Amino acid sequence: MVLDAKNNPFTRSDSCELERLESTVQCPPQMTRLSTKPVEGTLSGLTVPMCLNVAAGRLENICIPPQVLNRLRQFNIYRDKDLRKWIGNCDIYNKVFIAKTLAKEKADLSAL
Repeated sequence: MVLDAKNNPFTRSDSCELERLESTVQCPPQMTRLSTKPVEGTLSGLTVPMCLNVAAGRLENICIPPQVLNRLRQFNIYRDKDLRKWIGNCDIYNKVFIAKTLAKEKADLSAL
């Protein structure tokens, strides 16, 4: 099922649904949660809770928590990604870079 744009909580930063979603976000260790509105790419113009890794004052990596990805997919965003392998999924990011339980070669390393 794909939901229409008027029901999309990511298009309004003051959405109660967005706030509820934000409250459930768990980021991998060493990462910080931030709700941001990217200016380019797939998420351009949407307010999306993400997890960021900032090292030495610069952004190193970004991933999206699984519950946020599942909600985005209801709006036809990232439906082409296999969330069981994609590095943009925080669960996979954690397995590859933090827990080191999944080899990089087994993950889809394509960008957000």
